[in-house]
Amino acid sequence: MKDALNADVEISFGEFTVTEGSWFNDTELKVKIKNKSDTSHKFHFTVEAQDENGDKIDDDYIYTKTLSAGEETEEKAFEYVYSKDEEKMKTAKFVVKKLAED
Repeated sequence: MKDALNADVEISFGEFTVTEGSWFNDTELKVKIKNKSDTSHKFHFTVEAQDENGDKIDDDYIYTKTLSAGEETEEKAFEYVYSKDEEKMKTAKFVVKKLAED
């Protein structure tokens, strides 16, 4: 596995959503990952949700299947969030941490 902090990968975040359920709420953040390199790679990274002060609310781990050169995929993060954190997550800033590729 090699460090990919400056790798040829593009990561973008959608909107954090909460859907009310009968027993618990469903939560998710859609994450798009694009391999911008000219070779195939798998990408692994942590996504950290931060409040307006930059303090950590929660984090989640994403890993991709092998992406061909130029291929894009969409993954989901934060599918299980404590109800006490749901409102904070709606306005959180999402930051990539510990990015690696292999």
